[in-house]
Amino acid sequence: MKQFFGKKSRSALATVLMVSLALHIVAILIFGTIKFVSEALREETVFEAAPVEVAPQQQPEYTVNIQQRNQVTPPPRPPTIVVNNPSELDIPALDIEVDIESASVVSRSAGSFRGNLSEVREMAVNTANLFGRQVEATKLGVLLDVSFSTHGVMTNVIEEIRKSFPDTSIVFVPGCNMHERKSEVVPIADFEQTAAKYPLRAGRVFTTKPFIDGLLQTKGFKRVWDSVKSQGRGHVVFTEIFNGWDGNAGSDDAIKFLVRNGADTIYWFADFEDRIDPALAKKVASTLKSSRAKLIMHDFKAPLGKNNNLESLQMLAEQTSGELFLKELY
Repeated sequence: MKQFFGKKSRSALATVLMVSLALHIVAILIFGTIKFVSEALREETVFEAAPVEVAPQQQPEYTVNIQQRNQVTPPPRPPTIVVNNPSELDIPALDIEVDIESASVVSRSAGSFRGNLSEVREMAVNTANLFGRQVEATKLGVLLDVSFSTHGVMTNVIEEIRKSFPDTSIVFVPGCNMHERKSEVVPIADFEQTAAKYPLRAGRVFTTKPFIDGLLQTKGFKRVWDSVKSQGRGHVVFTEIFNGWDGNAGSDDAIKFLVRNGADTIYWFADFEDRIDPALAKKVASTLKSSRAKLIMHDFKAPLGKNNNLESLQMLAEQTSGELFLKELY
């Protein structure tokens, strides 16, 4: 044992131990350094992520169609009324005012349609056949020659016209003269009172009252006269007579009266034997044109347009888009 652990052996062992210790120390230093460096690098390394770009989102477009509606809740239904006899049903009167004047009315006529509800109905265009001619009017005005020559047919003429135009306005004229005279147009209700101011006859010419009195003696005319009077749609022309040979006048004033009262078509019934002044006829045509009123002239006795009246009558028809025709009645 002593030999085995000799000086040389102890020296070799010490060398081995020293080398081993040195190796361990070196290994520890190396691993320690690696550990330290790793920790340091891990703490100091900072990764910056690239900024994320958020794509802008487009707002969806919506088309909204909103209709405004006024929703009205209907009132509750009234209780059902049952009656055995409808005539026994007591219906209260309705106090309703209709403002016709505030309404805007468009028609062919320049005249205004104002008044009660019956006048509102006249705004509807009415078309009818009168003695073979188509007559169209929203408000028809009628001019009637009441001289003795018309007495045999006058009642039938009025009834025929009123059958198709029940609300027509009628003006009774003593003859069919058209020349300068002072005339007045009065309601039938004022006939007797006005007639008292005029003579019954001037020279060879009768004035208005004898003509009307003669008509009232014919069959059925008084009934027609009273009916038109009750409706307030009948008027009579009275005119001054300076010379008995000139005859009565007033046809021009009657036409102007009807135009002022809204007639858009005027039906003139006469024999056209009386004198028509051409200059005055042109003034009447101008009045009718400015009001866009049509003049239809019915000559009931041949020949058409007597006593040099044909040219003036044809001018009146042409200027008013009207008509002159012959239809004999006996």
